[in-house]
Amino acid sequence: MISSKIPRWGQCGIFSIRPWRALPVWVLFLSLTLHGQTLPCMDLHGQAARTLVAPTGTTKDLTILALRVAFAPDEDLSTTGDGTFLMDIDSLDIGLVPCDGFLVDRPPHGVPYFYAQLEAIANYYQQVSQDSVTFDLAGSLVYPPEGEGPIELGKPMVGYRPAADEDSSDALLVKLFAESVAAAAESGIPVASYNLVVVFHAGLGQDFAYPGLDPTPLDIPSAYIDSAMIADARNKYGVPVPLYVKGGLLLPEGQNHIYYDIVEDIFPGETDYCDMQIGLTGTFALLLGYALGLPPLFDTDDGVTGVGVFGLMDVGSNNGQGVIPAPPTAWTRTFLGWEQAEELEGNIDLTARHLPDGKIGRITLSNDEYFLVENRVGPVQPGAGINFDNLVELAGVTVDSTSGVITSIPNYDLGLPGSGLLIWHVDLSRYNERIASMQGINDSLEARAVTLVEADGAVDIGFPTTALFGNPDQGWQWDLWYAGNEGFFTANPDREAGNPQGLLSFDSETRPSTQLNSGAESGIAVSRIGPAGDILNFVVDDMNVTRLPEGSRLLG
Repeated sequence: MISSKIPRWGQCGIFSIRPWRALPVWVLFLSLTLHGQTLPCMDLHGQAARTLVAPTGTTKDLTILALRVAFAPDEDLSTTGDGTFLMDIDSLDIGLVPCDGFLVDRPPHGVPYFYAQLEAIANYYQQVSQDSVTFDLAGSLVYPPEGEGPIELGKPMVGYRPAADEDSSDALLVKLFAESVAAAAESGIPVASYNLVVVFHAGLGQDFAYPGLDPTPLDIPSAYIDSAMIADARNKYGVPVPLYVKGGLLLPEGQNHIYYDIVEDIFPGETDYCDMQIGLTGTFALLLGYALGLPPLFDTDDGVTGVGVFGLMDVGSNNGQGVIPAPPTAWTRTFLGWEQAEELEGNIDLTARHLPDGKIGRITLSNDEYFLVENRVGPVQPGAGINFDNLVELAGVTVDSTSGVITSIPNYDLGLPGSGLLIWHVDLSRYNERIASMQGINDSLEARAVTLVEADGAVDIGFPTTALFGNPDQGWQWDLWYAGNEGFFTANPDREAGNPQGLLSFDSETRPSTQLNSGAESGIAVSRIGPAGDILNFVVDDMNVTRLPEGSRLLG
């Protein structure tokens, strides 16, 4: 089983994401320092009872029922806010918002705000899935409607806060979800007629591990709640309303702590918090990924990252501080049938993922192993953080005029640490072994089924790091393949001589190499890897005339 919440342990820096557990716990953390402050990171408390198979239901014109749910007002300092929604930016408990720039997910958090959040998630999935996942926003509903207050539950927020043990934890999250669904049904809403139910509750999510003491430890974790989780908590495979609602998402009204006075406790001594904001889209995209059948790519047993910032179903969900979640990996997109990989041989011009002609390339290594190659174009300044004032001025970035929510990004690779080729090593034998044993496909740190081939020659992602600068354990710009990559030449100094263009190569003698996971040579060589850009050129050679069994070599 694989859980669907977001754990909350570990040292974090800038926001990685943690869906709270809905079925084992996983923890992810990403570290980044801005202005001398280590930023909070989103833990990944993933989903535990997910079957790792591609979904068979439709993913076209999906409808969402978004429920606005508030709690009984309180003055409990262990939770963020007072149990009600932020509706007036001029009367926040922090007084003046400590940012004079663009405000992410700003109040009021009323009906237009939540429609904008639905638009943001719809635009994200439509783009990264190449129209394989679409939403019918006209057929979706935010309830209660404009002019009416939210659904009000009789208990304060702490009444639904999961306890330390897993059983009561899940039961309380299910209770919050079920009571919200029941309240909507009692008002005449045909809850079960929607493809997805999302409960947006007042307050922040307990989804980030802070660099110091957490000032509000009793906030509610975000979660994907499926029928197995409901059955464990209520002995029923759904919420009867009268038809059964088999699950949905549990999300906060926002993730931006800048609107609450706790931000001063998290980052003491600061006066400008503009660079420390977090958007809700990343959390939403990750949890919706579970509902759409996207397998998690971190270690579902202990939360160790598997593909780092380079994939949605890992810490990449919170790239761009929750506003620019990473697209799913090339493996995920082919697994779901969103794209088809094309076998590569000879001279290749690979178009970037976000462009209309973007392709995924495949290089077969053996019966069980292959590389997937994709061209990703990230930020203009590799390794730079997100400046929201600059971001919203970029061509193609859309900001909802009513709510101020960023609803569309022209290229969701802009949250990556750099640009270039991403090369993925896929091992089907490992994949099949994990599926047969009901494990996550990347549950073994030393034997992942889907691995990023890191161009800097190290195997950093998921391993402890002593690096003074950057986050190699979560992925950085030197992991991408592009001409002039200093990380590659540090690991392969012999490839620098007589190479004025700084072209990269990837073969049996480079570090990393094109060997099979067994250590046998594959016979594959990728050479003349050029500069990062919308079209990236390289050459693929196969030294084998025919594909030989693993461990065999062509003699001659």
